[in-house]
Amino acid sequence: MSRARLDRGFTLIELMVTITIVAVLAGLAAPSFRELVARNRLKSHISALQTSLMMARNEAINRKSRVVACKSADQASCTTSGHWQQGWIVFIDTNDSASVDAGETVLQKVSALSGSFILKGGGNVGDYVSYTSTGAAREKASDTAQFGLFNLCQTAGGDARQIEVFATGRLTYGKEPVASCTAS
Repeated sequence: MSRARLDRGFTLIELMVTITIVAVLAGLAAPSFRELVARNRLKSHISALQTSLMMARNEAINRKSRVVACKSADQASCTTSGHWQQGWIVFIDTNDSASVDAGETVLQKVSALSGSFILKGGGNVGDYVSYTSTGAAREKASDTAQFGLFNLCQTAGGDARQIEVFATGRLTYGKEPVASCTAS
């Protein structure tokens, strides 16, 4: 056999060039990958809130009872401090108090959002959204129409998403400028 057939490996120089090319390509792809992951988290988080709000409305209609989604740090009780990124719960509000009381059933618990996100509720949906048996969004006890905006943003800037709650209980979804989370 000839010597050319026995030498089937790479030289050290070929290996170093290959490693250098792979390192350069990985360095170029890393920022794009981070942006992709952040954008997917953003979509996932806003989808979770949208799903919870739609579930609360549907449960209120089906159960013919008031159902509330409220921000919750411990996933057991409602809170009026902080923003919605700390998590939220959906529960049947039998006494129209917009807080979980003894005997009221918690239907869903959503833990704090992963990553660096701000989720703010504006208007009169800052602390909770309460749906009546007709599917309308109404404030506790007073039955005043409830409506407002939820803005979800990355704390480091980037994309943002928005959910608008109408007094009818319907929701709209869209993209919003990042400035919407830094205001107020």
